[in-house]
Amino acid sequence: MNEYQAEPYLPSPVPPINGEESISGYLPSAAYASRARQKPSREMNEYQAEPYLPSPVPSINGEESISGYLPSAAYASRARQDRQGTALAAEKPWSFKDATVSVVGKGSKGTSKESFSPSKPLAQPVAFGPAETLKLALTTTATTPSRPHQAFLTLTDPTTGLSTSFALQTRTTGAAVLELPYASLPSALLSSPSLSASLVLGSFGSAPASETTIFNIALSADEGAAQVAKPVRYGKLPEIHHIFAPDQSSPPRVISVFFALAVLGTLPVLLGAWALLGGNAGHVGAALSAAPLSHALFFGSLVAMEGVFAMYYVSWRLFEVLPLAGVVGAVAFVSGSKALSEVQARRVRGER
Repeated sequence: MNEYQAEPYLPSPVPPINGEESISGYLPSAAYASRARQKPSREMNEYQAEPYLPSPVPSINGEESISGYLPSAAYASRARQDRQGTALAAEKPWSFKDATVSVVGKGSKGTSKESFSPSKPLAQPVAFGPAETLKLALTTTATTPSRPHQAFLTLTDPTTGLSTSFALQTRTTGAAVLELPYASLPSALLSSPSLSASLVLGSFGSAPASETTIFNIALSADEGAAQVAKPVRYGKLPEIHHIFAPDQSSPPRVISVFFALAVLGTLPVLLGAWALLGGNAGHVGAALSAAPLSHALFFGSLVAMEGVFAMYYVSWRLFEVLPLAGVVGAVAFVSGSKALSEVQARRVRGER
């Protein structure tokens, strides 16, 4: 018991509330506390006008009322809770009406329609085979608006538990249709002789969603369709043996010697052509005396570059050749420019 229940009546030095006399000059403790909380403006709401009302309902939160009465605020709160509970209980789940299903074959006008309802699904399975289309039409019913946010036809294999869903095309009036060709069924469901069809309806708001079994489908086997193998999930796979390409081998020695001799045989031809064209070897001494370092480094860099290429052909790799080729090329560029400047100076003087 709280402090008000421990002392149900307290002496009242103040006048009665709202013109109501207290019992033997006393006020109920709850009313006394309410009087103490009132603002100086003396404004009274609807609950202060009637501080206690007869209570036909049991106590709130396990606390007994005073003399079988409940404060009017608590009574109004209990009344609001009862009204809300009644409204939620009256909210009906999503449903449908005027439902029909038919199977249309290729090049034909279709078979007779069969009707069903949420409480009376089709007793006989619907035959569905290749080159056919299943047509479903119905009208959804619920509170306004009657167009659900989600409307699906779910097909389930009762043996494996695999299922797939197809969305219905709905309108604001609640009319919903679905045309399902046989070719749209997943291959994993075609191996089953029958499927269970259920309708799923749901939307925003307080109306509960619904899932209703409406009929069964008897599938006709497609003889031209290939058998679907069961996929391996988290299974053991055969070991993979990597086969790397063998290392590159050098050509036969005979071929290498032949082409080496062919290259060396061109040197006498080159020297003979240089002599016939007026080559003068007598200026070698003058060139070496004028710029000995430039001519020596230039000629040495040419020989070194040929050596780098020879080693790359024999055993070196590309990343071993590139740094050396860069250094030798830089030396040849600098020394070659100095050597050519010296040759140009001699030709300006008329020496050839």
